[in-house]
Amino acid sequence: MADESPYSLEPPKPEPLEELVALYGAYAHAVCGRPLEDADDLAERISAPGLDLSKDARACYADGDLVAWVQVSGSAPYTQLDLWGAVHPEHAGRGIGTRLVQWALERADQLSRRVPAGKRVVLRSELVGADPRAVPLFEGLGFRVVRHYQELILRLVGPPASPAFPVGISVRTYRRGDDLRAICWANRQAFRDHWGYVERPFEDSLARFQAMVQAPGFRPEDWFIAYDGDKVVGMALCRNSMPEDPHMAWVDSLCVRRHWRRRGIGLALLQHAIHAFYVRGKTSIALGVDTQSLTGATRLYEKAGMEPYQVFHVVESVIRPGASSETTS
Repeated sequence: MADESPYSLEPPKPEPLEELVALYGAYAHAVCGRPLEDADDLAERISAPGLDLSKDARACYADGDLVAWVQVSGSAPYTQLDLWGAVHPEHAGRGIGTRLVQWALERADQLSRRVPAGKRVVLRSELVGADPRAVPLFEGLGFRVVRHYQELILRLVGPPASPAFPVGISVRTYRRGDDLRAICWANRQAFRDHWGYVERPFEDSLARFQAMVQAPGFRPEDWFIAYDGDKVVGMALCRNSMPEDPHMAWVDSLCVRRHWRRRGIGLALLQHAIHAFYVRGKTSIALGVDTQSLTGATRLYEKAGMEPYQVFHVVESVIRPGASSETTS
């Protein structure tokens, strides 16, 4: 049957970044009152390795303007697929969001055919807790909430606590020319027992790290690497600013390899990063945490003085049941 709706989904036009920045900016301001991602973040989203926007994304235009977007992305072994998108607030409540999610489910089903028989395939999306429409929309299409993430913040109103690393542990910032393979490998090792972790080809992970250090806004001095001798044992990979606040630093990844945990390295790494950004004149530092993590991450962040300020919900649809490839604890 022909689509008689004034809103139709179609492959995105070439060079969609500028319009996507405007669309997502309008959505973020409507639900949160502040930006959630900047142009660099969105450029990274739509240029992820293996993503083909003509097949993996759909756009909705009204009078030639982009008013909605959806994309489904994943990487080998393609057992965990990610849905991301937005509807312009001026066009909300007209069924566009439902159409976007329905298309995403269809695309995920197509992508699931790449996965060997017997393997479980899921489609997930991370929803802004401040958006009252999001969870009911997804639940109405068969998704269920499986996880909650919280963003925590520390206001830097005075000199922060000094870090205390265990004897034998040293820390320094990343230097171009450092062994990125070792850093990538240690990061994978540290996250292996975290919920949702999927073992991917090492070269795929390395390519992601290489893209990070080659990105225009990357600053080597924002990555803090902990060593035991010449072994990478943990890291705090940070950003110098955030879209909503150029005076806020952000911790993208804080992790310690299992054998070196319970020794205070994680807290010391976080305190080291906090102190470094305080010296640079930042007024706050923030990060995201899985509230159901069994590693004690939330307690660690609270010990550092951080407080919650935003919630996200992870929803999931099982595209194909089977044996899971990911860490479930």
